[in-house]
Amino acid sequence: MMIPTNEEKQAVWAAYNAGKPTRIPLTWSVNARVLLLDPALNSEGVTFEQYFSDPQTTLSIHARFGEYCAEFFSQSSDIVDTLPDVWVCHADIQNCADPMFFGAEITYAEGQVPGIEPFLSIDDIDDFLARDFTSDLANNPLIRRQRLYREALEKAAKDFSYLGRRARVEHFLPSYDGPLTTCMSVFGTDILLFMAEEPEKAKRLFWKMTRDLHARNRYLRLQAGLPETVDEKWWADDSIQLISTDTYRSLLLDCHEWYVEAMTGGNPAAKICCHLCGDATRHFKLILDNIRTTLFDTGFPVNFGELRRELGPEVGIMGGPHVALLQNGTAQQCFDETRRILTSGVCEGGRFILSEGNNLPPCCPKENLQAAYAACLEYGILV
Repeated sequence: MMIPTNEEKQAVWAAYNAGKPTRIPLTWSVNARVLLLDPALNSEGVTFEQYFSDPQTTLSIHARFGEYCAEFFSQSSDIVDTLPDVWVCHADIQNCADPMFFGAEITYAEGQVPGIEPFLSIDDIDDFLARDFTSDLANNPLIRRQRLYREALEKAAKDFSYLGRRARVEHFLPSYDGPLTTCMSVFGTDILLFMAEEPEKAKRLFWKMTRDLHARNRYLRLQAGLPETVDEKWWADDSIQLISTDTYRSLLLDCHEWYVEAMTGGNPAAKICCHLCGDATRHFKLILDNIRTTLFDTGFPVNFGELRRELGPEVGIMGGPHVALLQNGTAQQCFDETRRILTSGVCEGGRFILSEGNNLPPCCPKENLQAAYAACLEYGILV
């Protein structure tokens, strides 16, 4: 396979972003776990707990991850191989920010990404609804922790260098993983039963979480000297894959719509991107009709051809082969599956971004990723 040059890759992205795509672009969604959980790349055994709490380790992992993306993933995607001028670092806590805002603590399991154990029960919901989480945001334990750790990172970054490049520490600017997903982290799976038994109170709970976390995100943006609204907004709520569309419509849709409108200031030109892990495609048309969504990141291998026919040719779709196949399959299987997806009809209109379903795990063989890219280069041509 002849790997496209950086200039050729950039031209593919430019054409896609201009609405005149020439080839389906391929990108891999990855984070530092591909380095931390790969024994060959993490021979010193750095843990997530160290990565989250030791400034020198945080800076080093971010820099090494940036180098790895440029060297490794550029060989199997439309990611360029150019190293950044500076290493961009931040106080990472993965997907734990939302429940931690409400008092959760991170748990660390060997060989896994960090997570949250539910720490309240549905018997605590009345007390939770009565609590004020937003009147003193500066002293919220999560915000205070991240502020202090950012200060420690900035101090360490003054003397940090890797491959002749310094580090820049960004502000802590979490997104929002959605009201149902956050409730699952805080209250556990009993929240699903609670939704059926007390739907009106469940809706109050979803609204409280949404408004409180919007207040958090607005506060953090203003503290960083940024506008309180954004021109591009990714939103998510992975747990809606567990409920019916009728339940989603009655209890959660308006929370999602309000949050997106609040974060974008109602800007009709804002780019709205929806990420949903698992097969939640039964909800996509309802979402499209009510939330100005321009791109759906499917987060899971779905029926891409059917999804394209349902959403139409103008809507962006992102997704691709199952991560387990990319990790454990053969190169030929990865090529064939990628070809199958690209020829399913999903490329009609050219608004498709090939990726994985969902979030590339550690230890994916280079040959498998390159096989998917080879299929993209062959079957993703549009003109």
